[in-house]
Amino acid sequence: MNPRILVVGRSGSTLNKFEQASLQSAFNIKDFLEQTGDYEEVSIFQHSREEGPLSEWVKLGDLEN
Repeated sequence: MNPRILVVGRSGSTLNKFEQASLQSAFNIKDFLEQTGDYEEVSIFQHSREEGPLSEWVKLGDLEN
């Protein structure tokens, strides 16, 4: 099962969600959305399924080296 990845752009009280197939495509769309200036914040979330029925969305930080 592939992990679900969302890029979420926030502008005021509006959220736009863009489901992505990979982390690479998620970082690419995040960079693009930040460059447009249309969003106050752009974040990447990954759906993490724990054992049993519990699951949660985890916000991924920027990868900086």
